Amino acid sequence: MNTLPIEIQNEIWNIYWKGEFKNCVLDRFNEVNEKILKMDIFLVKHFYLNVNINYDYEIAHYLRQYNEFLQTIHNEKGLFKYISVTNDQFTLCFNRPYLRSCFSKIADRYKHICVYCLCNGIPNMSRRIVDRFKILSEKINYIRVI
Repeated sequence: MNTLPIEIQNEIWNIYWKGEFKNCVLDRFNEVNEKILKMDIFLVKHFYLNVNINYDYEIAHYLRQYNEFLQTIHNEKGLFKYISVTNDQFTLCFNRPYLRSCFSKIADRYKHICVYCLCNGIPNMSRRIVDRFKILSEKINYIRVI
C-alpha cells in the first residue's frame, strides 16, 4: 500500500473509514430504531388497550426487557443524544427528579417503560397506565417478601 501514490492511498482510506463508520455507527442507529419500532408495535397490540390485569402479569417479562432496553440506550451517550433528537419523550424517561417525585411507587424495573408508555400511549389512559405499573410493582414486592 505504501508504494501507491498518496492520492490513491487517501481514496482507499476514505472508502475504508466510510465503511467502518457505517458498520459501527449507522448500523447501530438503524438497529435501535428498529427495536424502538418493534417495542411501539408491541405496546400498541398488547399493552395500551389491555384491560385484563392477568395479561399484564403474562407480558411483564417483556415490559422488563423493554425497560432494560431503554436503560441501555440511556447508558450509551451518543446513541441517547441521537434518539433524544428524533424522539422527544426519551429525555423525560430519564429525568431523575420527575421519576422520583411522580413514580416513587413503581419498581425500578418498570419506571422507564412506564414513562415511555405515558408519553406515547393514549392520553386519557395515563392514570390507568400508572395504576397498572403500580400493580405490577406490588406483585414484585410481594414475591420478594415471600
